[in-house]
Amino acid sequence: MLSFRTMFDSKAAAGFEASVELRLGDDRFHAEVARGRLELARGSADRPDAVLSAGPDTLSALVYGGRKLAEALRSGDVKVEATNRRSSASWPCSRFRSERKWNSSRSEAARR
Repeated sequence: MLSFRTMFDSKAAAGFEASVELRLGDDRFHAEVARGRLELARGSADRPDAVLSAGPDTLSALVYGGRKLAEALRSGDVKVEATNRRSSASWPCSRFRSERKWNSSRSEAARR
């Protein structure tokens, strides 16, 4: 989870604000994205916009291994539940507009 802070691209997140609870097996984390910053902490989020559930290996494959989010959603390896302010379970996918932009930002961060 600490590497998420290193890989976070504030330019790609411009204008995006969300609270997301990450459920990785029995572990819970909450991520807050606002004003181009990412805050991560252990534990459940108080009022998340979405809850993302996946195994640690699946999340690693998405973040570091180039696995496509759409495929992981289709296979059921990742589940996204919209809560609170969002009405569609697909909002995280549509918010990033394209996996190419997401993968491009991730590649740039890895080169730094």
